[in-house]
Amino acid sequence: KKPVFIKIPCFILILIGAFGNLLKFLGIENETTLTNMRILCVDNYYTNKKTKVALNIKFNGIDEAIGDAIKWFKTNGVIK
Repeated sequence: KKPVFIKIPCFILILIGAFGNLLKFLGIENETTLTNMRILCVDNYYTNKKTKVALNIKFNGIDEAIGDAIKWFKTNGVIK
């Protein structure tokens, strides 16, 4: 299934982060810290397109990869 992404403006994420820091200061653990929200504002995403072209690699689908892993585990006696 293709994930659904909702773009949230950075200023809202920063406000959420500031609130998260306040909660942390009050002793309420959470992951919405200012640092984490700032990281979400950075466009840092990667694809494997360059690897495919440069190294001429074909990646297998998840179903095939899981099947190969199960076969390997059975062959090597890790599972029956």
